[in-house]
Amino acid sequence: MSVGMIADVLAIVIGGFLGSTGGKLLPERFRDALPPTFAIATFAMAILSIIKMANLPAVVLSLILGVLIGTACHLEKLLRHAGEWTAAFMMGKTRGSHTAQTSQSARVSQAIRPDPTTRARNLEFFAIAVILFCTGPTGIYGAMRATVTGDNTLLFSKTVLDIFTAFVFAANAGIIIALLAVPMFLVYLFLTLFSGSIAPLLTPEMVADFSGCGGLLILATGFRMAEIKMFRVTDMLPALVLVMPISYLWNQLAVG
Repeated sequence: MSVGMIADVLAIVIGGFLGSTGGKLLPERFRDALPPTFAIATFAMAILSIIKMANLPAVVLSLILGVLIGTACHLEKLLRHAGEWTAAFMMGKTRGSHTAQTSQSARVSQAIRPDPTTRARNLEFFAIAVILFCTGPTGIYGAMRATVTGDNTLLFSKTVLDIFTAFVFAANAGIIIALLAVPMFLVYLFLTLFSGSIAPLLTPEMVADFSGCGGLLILATGFRMAEIKMFRVTDMLPALVLVMPISYLWNQLAVG
C-alpha cells in the first residue's frame, strides 16, 4: 500500500477517535451546523466527478441496473444490520446476555444505548460514512493512480478532508466511525494488489464514466446528508461495478 492510502486509513481512525471522545464537547449549534456544510462540500465533489462523464447513457443504464440489483439484494438493510451488530459488539451487548446490572452499569448502558430516534440517526451517519470513506470514487481512483504512477497527491487531499469528516460523524455516531478504517483498508489493499493488472485494460472513457457514476452516488449522498431526499445510496452501489464494462460495451457499439 502507498503512503497516501495508509495516511487516509489513519485519518479515519484518528478523526473517529477524537470525534467520539471530544466531539460532544463542541456546542450543539456547531455540531448541527457542520453536517449541512459537509453536504455542500459533497455537492461540489459530486459536480467535479459528474462533469468528467464521457457516456451519459452508459452511466444512466449502470445506475438503473445497479439500483435494481441493490434493491433486490436489500443492501441498505444489510448495511444497517451490520451497523447495529457492530454497535452492539462494541458496546459489549449480546442478544443472549441476561447479566444483572448494578445501578451504575445501568446508567452507563442507558447512556451508550440511545433511544430509537437517536439510534436511527446514528446508523444514518454510519451508512453515509460508508459511502464517503469506503466507496467514494476519489479514494478508489486515487488509490489506483497511486499504485500505478506513485502519485499520492489526490489521496493526501482526501486525507485532510476525511479526518475532519470522521470527527464530525463520530461526534454524532460514536467510535463506530473509526471502525470504517477496516473496510477502507481492505478496499485499498485489494486495489493495491489488482490495480496494476486492471489499469492497462481501462480506457479513458471507462475511467471517466466510473467517475461520473460515482459522482451521481455522491450527489445522492449529499441530498441525504442535507436531509432533502433520503436516497437509499447503498442500494446504488452495484452501479460502480457495472459502469466500466457497460461503458466499454457502449463505446464498442458506438464505434461499430
